[in-house]
Amino acid sequence: MMKQTILKDKGFDIGLFVINTHEDLVNKGLDYKMSQRFLHFGTNIKVWIDDADKVPYDEIIKDPTEFLNSLSNARKYALETKKVIISLHETKFIDNEVNKKLTKLIDYILELLAQIIDKER
Repeated sequence: MMKQTILKDKGFDIGLFVINTHEDLVNKGLDYKMSQRFLHFGTNIKVWIDDADKVPYDEIIKDPTEFLNSLSNARKYALETKKVIISLHETKFIDNEVNKKLTKLIDYILELLAQIIDKER
């Protein structure tokens, strides 16, 4: 349960960071589709983490399928966000500092997701 609480907190952190970074990217003139992809993928991490958090613990014990599907979706969005971050850094829309912070946060979320998913399987 502790990892899930940390994951939920980090999901909030990444959502907020993505929203703020998205605003900066739009102001820098980033292509609409690319900025929307970043916003969509980055904020959906939190959406799927929250979805998994809604599954009652006793249901997870009986059948973890719904819980694992939600976390797997969060992982998918985290991986897609990471790809966009790499592209944004390579095209110099985000600087080294923002890239490091976003990458560190995404990698931490991916690590937590992997640990929770592996434990529940």
